Amino acid sequence: MSEHDLPDLLDRVADRVAPGPPPLDAMLAGARHTRRRRTTTVLAAAAVMAVVVGGSALVFNGVGEGARPTPGTGAPTPASIVPDGYRLVGAGTAAIAVPEEWGTNRTQCGVPKRNTVVVDQISIPACGTTRPQDVQSVEITEGKPRFDFAPDETTEVDGETAQLQTTRCENQSLGGDDTPRLLCSRTTRFPDLGVSFRAESSSQPEALAREQVEEMLAHVRVLDDKVAVPGHEAISTTVSEGAGPLYVERLREAGLAAVVVTERRPRIQFGHILHINPAPGTILDPGDVVTVTYVR
Repeated sequence: MSEHDLPDLLDRVADRVAPGPPPLDAMLAGARHTRRRRTTTVLAAAAVMAVVVGGSALVFNGVGEGARPTPGTGAPTPASIVPDGYRLVGAGTAAIAVPEEWGTNRTQCGVPKRNTVVVDQISIPACGTTRPQDVQSVEITEGKPRFDFAPDETTEVDGETAQLQTTRCENQSLGGDDTPRLLCSRTTRFPDLGVSFRAESSSQPEALAREQVEEMLAHVRVLDDKVAVPGHEAISTTVSEGAGPLYVERLREAGLAAVVVTERRPRIQFGHILHINPAPGTILDPGDVVTVTYVR
């Protein structure tokens, strides 16, 4: 048989083979298995730490010295979960898409003053500030849920158990004139991930505020092969000194690398965190580098 006879032979064989249905059940089962392994994969990613002193860098990892930070190789986030004009912000492997024009932590004493996503911020109830009307916000918290969280139903989001507190609207004193105004809220919490998303709106009328908080939480997702830069406020407010090194360890546990920059600041305690780049809440690939600046 010559090479010119091969196409004809293949065509005749193909005519005798009946195509079968695609193995959808096996494909779906494999996808579910991959989903269950997601969190383990993220937390097990290799983390690297570099210490920068006087312009030089010492790089360490969990195996030996001399390694360099390796950029993450996770798959790009699917465009379908980030609508046009939105950006992702999150905690751990959970994230939410918020409008790009929203700021981050546009608050006063923890109270949103403009449309914003609130990340790694502790409110100060005694401050006495009030929330203006027509302000939307999403607050992302890690650890224990708010004191008033009570799930009304349980569902599943991207393979993770999600507890939902349905929309609630209450009259609160939100203006400087002490006029009661409506504040609507809705919460989605992932108990296994320890992450909560609370959407709030002070828009009028009530029907509009309800629609807004439900629309905000419609963009909550659990990501494959992605992780958010963790917050540091919980550490900084519970330890008297050494918050910086503790935060670096938290980065390593999250599967991210760390470059440490230290600065001298008279009368400021050792380890006080001065700057984190990228900021907490930023979505990265496992193994990506976060620069932490604290007092030495």
